[in-house]
Amino acid sequence: MSNYSNLIEAFQVIEFDQPAVEVEYRLYYDVKGKPIIMSCNGGPDGNYIVIDQLTYDRGITPLMRVFDNELVYIDQASFRLSLQKATAGYPVVKNHPALLIETNEHSEQVDYYAKTN
Repeated sequence: MSNYSNLIEAFQVIEFDQPAVEVEYRLYYDVKGKPIIMSCNGGPDGNYIVIDQLTYDRGITPLMRVFDNELVYIDQASFRLSLQKATAGYPVVKNHPALLIETNEHSEQVDYYAKTN
């Protein structure tokens, strides 16, 4: 038998006893319940809830919120951004609120729209 075969046979006999590592997955959120960051086994001071590994692996989505220390998902059909005419906010071409003026563009006639929610 070769030295290589003896080595393989020796390693098959060895039992590796490693203690199970407890991992705590956390989702940190702001005062409005909007997720900020995720961490495992510790993290910064602040509001957080403990989540499962699957949720941690999926990552943060815009539809996540923390409500009463529970993770909830906003229904996409009910998630709407409402805008209203304002004195500051998103610049748009006057009388054409769907035409957003980019930061590198200039227009003489400007309206502004801001979030209502």
